[in-house]
Amino acid sequence: MVQDVSHFFIIIYATGVSGRMEIFMKEITIKNILTVLNSNMENIEVTIEQLDDDLVEFGVDSIEFIRIVVSLEEEFECEIPDSKLLISEMNTINKIYEVLTSIERDDNFEFKDNNRKSE
Repeated sequence: MVQDVSHFFIIIYATGVSGRMEIFMKEITIKNILTVLNSNMENIEVTIEQLDDDLVEFGVDSIEFIRIVVSLEEEFECEIPDSKLLISEMNTINKIYEVLTSIERDDNFEFKDNNRKSE
């Protein structure tokens, strides 16, 4: 099954230096996810034709999976919920896309606020 590669946006609200609320948007596409995956996977390149192929079969182990998760969180400026931090929950490109695009539907998804000062 080929996933629709339509665009989905994450809207992130953060307090800027001026104290005003600012809006940042990060585009989620299959292409962007592939870029993150391929930059973190050694000796293999995943293509658009492999949306439902198991990443474990490409040699992704737990350490590489965590590296991919961290890169996805940095790229899309989000925090993936703990319940999704299992290889079985995000072992295909389509599953990763579903997790990332579920942000507005899932109240448990937390945004990173890089401008927030620690108190």
